[in-house]
Amino acid sequence: MPSLPPRRLSAADTILSMLDDPSVPFCVGAVLRLEGATLLDAEGRIRLAFVREMSDATLHHRPLNRCIPVDVPGGVGRPVWVEDPEFAIADHVTAATLPEPTEAALWRAVEDFLGAPFPDGRPRWGTGSSPASPTATSPWWSRRTTPWSTAWAGSAPSVGS
Repeated sequence: MPSLPPRRLSAADTILSMLDDPSVPFCVGAVLRLEGATLLDAEGRIRLAFVREMSDATLHHRPLNRCIPVDVPGGVGRPVWVEDPEFAIADHVTAATLPEPTEAALWRAVEDFLGAPFPDGRPRWGTGSSPASPTATSPWWSRRTTPWSTAWAGSAPSVGS
């Protein structure tokens, strides 16, 4: 992927990123239920490598998802987006194991995912799933703080049959 030129955070992104705090994560979350057959292997496990590959292949549509906000030297102006030199899709696309296939266990996993602080110095988004679901669908959850301008489009994996 070609390197992005530095780009300042929007005023809204700057304010929202200042509000985010590890003790009170400021993120937007979503839960999707997808038809799960194409996401699971023969043993019923999430095809995580496939999902990561599909997600990584579409990141060029959301280049800021590979970026982190960096303060400008001397504090002159808003921070700029800089590509994370250690970006790894595996840090952002994960799978959880539910202790039992119940709706309550699913919502506990989602709550844990949404409430966990983002690691410092990494792009502030993530998506996760669990194959153990009380329904025939495969639940996916997603969260992000910034960049808001990239929206949710494409955050969930695009999976063909």
